[in-house]
Amino acid sequence: MLRVSCLLLGAGLIALAGCNDNNAPPSPRGATKVLLIDAPFPYDQVARVDVYIVSIQASTRPDTGRNAGDTIQTGLRTIVAPHRAYNLLDLASGATAVLGEGTLLSGEYVQVRLTIDTDSSSITLKNGTVLKQGSGLDWRAGGSEQFGVNAFTDPPLEIPDSGAIVVIDFNLGQSFRPFDPANPAAGFTFIGFVSAINSARSGSVSGTVTGEGDAPIGDASVTLWVPNPSFPTDTAAWAVVAAGKTDASGVFRLPYVGPGTYVASVEPPSGSPYGVLWRSDVAVTVGQETRLGTIAVGPAPAAKLAFRTQPSSVSAGTPIVPAIQVAVVDASGNTVLTATNSVTVAIGTNPPGGTLSGTTTVAAAHGVATFSTLSIDKAASGYTLTAAATGLTSANSDTFTVTCSHDCWTTKASMPTPRYGLRVGVVNGILYAVGGNPSYGVSTDVVEAYDPVANTWTTKASMPTPRSGPGVGVIDGILYAVGGSRCPPSGFCANLATVEAYDRVTNTWTTKASMPTPRYGPGVGVIDGVLYAVGGFSGSDGTGLAAVEAYDPVTDTWTTKASMATPRYDLGVGVINGILYAVGGYDGGPLATVEAYDPVANTWTTKASLPTPLGDVGADIINGVLYAVEGLGSSAVEAYDPGVNTWTTKASMPTPLNDLSVGVVNGVLYAVGGYLVSAGHFSIVVGAVEAYQP
Repeated sequence: MLRVSCLLLGAGLIALAGCNDNNAPPSPRGATKVLLIDAPFPYDQVARVDVYIVSIQASTRPDTGRNAGDTIQTGLRTIVAPHRAYNLLDLASGATAVLGEGTLLSGEYVQVRLTIDTDSSSITLKNGTVLKQGSGLDWRAGGSEQFGVNAFTDPPLEIPDSGAIVVIDFNLGQSFRPFDPANPAAGFTFIGFVSAINSARSGSVSGTVTGEGDAPIGDASVTLWVPNPSFPTDTAAWAVVAAGKTDASGVFRLPYVGPGTYVASVEPPSGSPYGVLWRSDVAVTVGQETRLGTIAVGPAPAAKLAFRTQPSSVSAGTPIVPAIQVAVVDASGNTVLTATNSVTVAIGTNPPGGTLSGTTTVAAAHGVATFSTLSIDKAASGYTLTAAATGLTSANSDTFTVTCSHDCWTTKASMPTPRYGLRVGVVNGILYAVGGNPSYGVSTDVVEAYDPVANTWTTKASMPTPRSGPGVGVIDGILYAVGGSRCPPSGFCANLATVEAYDRVTNTWTTKASMPTPRYGPGVGVIDGVLYAVGGFSGSDGTGLAAVEAYDPVTDTWTTKASMATPRYDLGVGVINGILYAVGGYDGGPLATVEAYDPVANTWTTKASLPTPLGDVGADIINGVLYAVEGLGSSAVEAYDPGVNTWTTKASMPTPLNDLSVGVVNGVLYAVGGYLVSAGHFSIVVGAVEAYQP
């Protein structure tokens, strides 16, 4: 019989040494040791791996089946029985612990068995979470409290009379597989990757890992592999012979490696700019140390793109902050610091049809392309960006929302009744959509009210007279619908002089004195309680009117005023500081003409023309500035400042609509209704509502 002394050495390797047995007192030179050292555990969120070792046994006969724990069937002999837990992460870099002493016969041993108590074993994360059997740690023991892990030897472990040291590799990284590699807190399952070797039949491998400028690379993983001939390119099917990590000086040493030729991999730590290096010529000789010398790793090849800075604070029409950054990365996701690829970003998912402005193609610097001038013009939720570069896998950003804070548009709840040729008035913070054409050439009496706070619509009392293209103005909380055109489902349209007044409190309409001149498409403005009807047309030849007529609701009478210089209809009208501005309109074509009316002097003055001729104009005032919205399908928006007599182009409407109407509530301009044009022809009537924040 041989006396056996057992030690725990490092974190994962068990070593046994045999000695003489001649029925004499045990000889000290025959002491058998058990050494436990480990390949690195690649999960830095783990603080402890406590494995409770009940016993260590050896056998001259292999058996991994149902008889594996039967000492009679397998010839298992107990060497030591520590009955204690060991934190395998503590037993690294040559640290040792004595497991005990035992006896072992000389001979060839083909199996070493570790019996583990699963109830007393655990993995502790750095956040304090403890994973145990049934709670994040699956030992695959079939519910048994204790089970054995078998380490086989190839070739057999010869324990001669002169003694031997046998090393068993308890590979933590291979033995404990995470349920989710990105989240160790999800738990681990135990595979049991344990191998054994006679130290007398082993060699070692050493070297130094460096990067650019011969700088040492610490914490790099060095692994020796045996390729699987059936899967020559799939490392997941290869066998790991030995593994370790470099120290701060880039030095590594892999002890107890069996003779043979292996493939070595050197993988720099996560976040390193260097790529994985492979060598297929690592030969190990018994009793020798294979010195690989300096292993210089280079940058990993660029493989794909990744968003390093996602869109977060995005306001429509303003640069996205912080600036979007897209990295050129290797297959492992590490930034390739030497990459200078040109990267192009574009809108991916685009709910409202927004436009991406700014510099969209940037060359990477130190592997990262920075986009500091990007902006998106339309507010909405559910946007994404895409990034692309020639030869690399593209990337998609997270979804994000573009908010509207300045010079931008948002989409609001649609009108229940789609229509064009309607007109809008605002009373007590509620926008009223009056009349219009729900289908081509047919007038309606529908009135619907929009509450911007609730973003909801409500149907109100219908107008007594169906009409499209009326003028609408509000005096002392009463909405007046003036003129327009009545088009029945069959027959001819008739231009109207009819005036009807709506009281929101009683939800009723009252007929008022008719205009002197019947007309379609007049502009309407209110100054000092008097309503002015400006322009329009009254004939069937499409010729505009220059006529101006004023209505006094106190006397329910109309008065003729000085005519405009330019006849027109479907013009926009707004009042600023007691002056009425007539903007654009139509008279055989869109107009750029702007004229200002002074009711005190009863005179007109020409002002700065629109930058672009606009027809079917919707206009209203926000903070002393007149906003003109094109209703002839171009979606253009222009702003006029009467103080300096200049126009400024603003953000276009999201949807190019024809014959819409606008109104202002609490400093926000709402564009309502209209129709779409397809291939130059009338297409679809819409109930769209889009809000502009100046």
